[in-house]
Amino acid sequence: MELLKGETMRLIVCGSGRHGKDTVCEYLRDRHNLTFVSSSWFLAERVVWPKIGHRYASLQECYDDRHNHRELWYNLIAEYNQPNAARLGLEIFAQYNIYCGLRNHQELTALRSQIPVTVLWVDRSQHCAPEPSSSLTITEQDAEYTLDNNHTLTHLYDQIDNLIQTLGDADAQHLGYIRYTL
Repeated sequence: MELLKGETMRLIVCGSGRHGKDTVCEYLRDRHNLTFVSSSWFLAERVVWPKIGHRYASLQECYDDRHNHRELWYNLIAEYNQPNAARLGLEIFAQYNIYCGLRNHQELTALRSQIPVTVLWVDRSQHCAPEPSSSLTITEQDAEYTLDNNHTLTHLYDQIDNLIQTLGDADAQHLGYIRYTL
């Protein structure tokens, strides 16, 4: 699906747990004036807390423990997206430029069929193990771009700046049609 001139930039930032997705999104927010939300935070109160909140003293504690229960969170989010696999993404993009942490290939496919998105993969595989397919069914091959987060933060930030320049004027939050690879 093409993104027409004047449409809002929609980025999806994917990758294994602890590979730097939030770091990328925070930099895009702070440096390039884009907005984002983590899918886990977006659904923590809406979906996860009602199901497993009794195990925790607070919503923040539940959210902070998500890395210990990635498969459970993945399944709860997939359940939330039934029968419309694009539900969560559409809700996020109604408020934000960036969807941080999409992990389900079915959801990505459904989103791409409904709205234009650009997918970024964050790789830190030289420092952190890849995530199992039980909690991440998107792969690097599903992304238009890969950001190499195996080096310094300066290196990562330079890649992001170059990517944004490639994509267009991020401060205006508009682009032409995109399908590039780095």
